[in-house]
Amino acid sequence: MIRLVLVGTGNVSKAIAKAVLETKNIRLVHVIGRGKELFADFPMKVSYDTKLDDLPDCDLVLLTVQDHMIESVSSQLVPNKAVVAHTSGASDINMLSNHKNIGVMYPLQTFSKKNCLGWEKIPICWEANTSKAEKLILDFAQSLGATNIVSLDLSQRTLLHLGAVLVNNFSNSLYEQTYQLLKKHQLDFDLLKPLIQETSLKIIEQTPEENQTGPARRGDRVTIEKHLSMIEDIELHQLYKTFTNIILTKYKYEKL
Repeated sequence: MIRLVLVGTGNVSKAIAKAVLETKNIRLVHVIGRGKELFADFPMKVSYDTKLDDLPDCDLVLLTVQDHMIESVSSQLVPNKAVVAHTSGASDINMLSNHKNIGVMYPLQTFSKKNCLGWEKIPICWEANTSKAEKLILDFAQSLGATNIVSLDLSQRTLLHLGAVLVNNFSNSLYEQTYQLLKKHQLDFDLLKPLIQETSLKIIEQTPEENQTGPARRGDRVTIEKHLSMIEDIELHQLYKTFTNIILTKYKYEKL
């Protein structure tokens, strides 16, 4: 039985806590953070605190705090026999160096209050400084239900995190800008959702190059210019040109 302490009460923390409910191999013994209300509907009695200097007996302390807080929070934790790990994709394991057994358990997924993918579908990227930390982190990830567990160093993990930002955060920003553009002209964004879904599903079976379609892929400058004439927002206009030129260049067409 792995006795777990969660530090942080955001979406990642709550997703892990919910997964703990479904396993007999992990027991959540304590939560430290300022967002106790996020666990208000949690069907398990868990002790809470806002103090970092008085940890209960545990095997793993998992820091789910924001990246810039990891080192500060770690320094306030009284060193004990527990493994201390963080869940950041782009932060050094050595930010936890005031503890003996340290590690990283980065779940490569976006978490929200409403939705959470099954852990068997979430890649777990890990790192550890001792065999004890390695064994515990692997046991913990497997107990959550993870099946795709990959050892990555900081450089590899940060590059993968960059990829995650590009395909997730940036694409979602495009969704938001498109939503506002259509809303301004009284068009329903929901009309695009089947296209968004199909585009996402196709990447499972084909490479991005095989999936590329659209006016830039065809070199259709008439449609491209028509689109550009309709975009009033300067930043979105430049963004459209930037992506269009990338695709035009890729397929040997003249840039705008």
